[in-house]
Amino acid sequence: MDQKDWKIVVGSENGLCNRLKVIVSGMAFAKKSGRALECWWPRKPACNCSFEDLFSNDLNVKNVSSEEFKSPKWIAFSHNDPLYDPNNFPFDPLSSKESVLYLKGVNFFTNPPKFPAHKELQQMERHFFETLTPKNSLLDQINSFAEKNFVTKMLGMHIRRGDFFKYCPGKIVPTQSYFTYADDFLKRNPSGKIFLSTDDGAPFPYCAHSIPSKNYENIKKQFIKKYGEKVIFTSPRSINRNDKEAIEDALIDLYLLRKTDEFVGTKASSFSGVAVFNRKVNKISFPSNDALDVLVLKK
Repeated sequence: MDQKDWKIVVGSENGLCNRLKVIVSGMAFAKKSGRALECWWPRKPACNCSFEDLFSNDLNVKNVSSEEFKSPKWIAFSHNDPLYDPNNFPFDPLSSKESVLYLKGVNFFTNPPKFPAHKELQQMERHFFETLTPKNSLLDQINSFAEKNFVTKMLGMHIRRGDFFKYCPGKIVPTQSYFTYADDFLKRNPSGKIFLSTDDGAPFPYCAHSIPSKNYENIKKQFIKKYGEKVIFTSPRSINRNDKEAIEDALIDLYLLRKTDEFVGTKASSFSGVAVFNRKVNKISFPSNDALDVLVLKK
């Protein structure tokens, strides 16, 4: 294969924001290396929605089946991936001599501490993320909700629940910790409001049953009881990630969170991370009642 025909193939089997990180990172590496880019997008229970259902960008995104996704010889970047081989790392995709390079992960592929040249690629990742444009029907809903409900000062809150109870219960932060920051925000901004996004009550993506009832907190009801009209949220058609509508509505919440002035998220959540990615905010640590950290960001 002539070197001008070399390409990079990136993919993720995980949730929406994991996939977005992988795609924009693939865009950066493809641009820098002069390779063509192909993005593999399997519709799986963690994100059963196509890229075209969400974004208007004309990218080379290939919808593939679970079986097709298994076929390439992936270089898996996630330590939790069964295909992960520590002998491959540290790995710099820019130095690869493979004509077709298959990169699989849940996060950006850049690693500036090991490869200083990746600092430039991180800037490219930020640029390419900003070029992602939700399809018009979703963008209209994002802008309409913000225009009707947002005020001058908005606190964005993302409280991750759902399959965190199954896969990383140690990252679950008590709701009371979020109340503490909301109280502080409203004390400083009496006319401000809270935009709340949560997957409280969502079923585990790879299970046929809903989460145990003991894990459903009715977080939105708790916030309404405490803050009344000071708290606002969308009304998702579904929070089951195996439904296309759930992913579309999650994207709406994601872009609304990105419009808020201050943000409190869930540590280890890719959704929280993307909600503030490339925003001009400072990061501080906000200790919770059980000594876990809540990711808190202020402009």
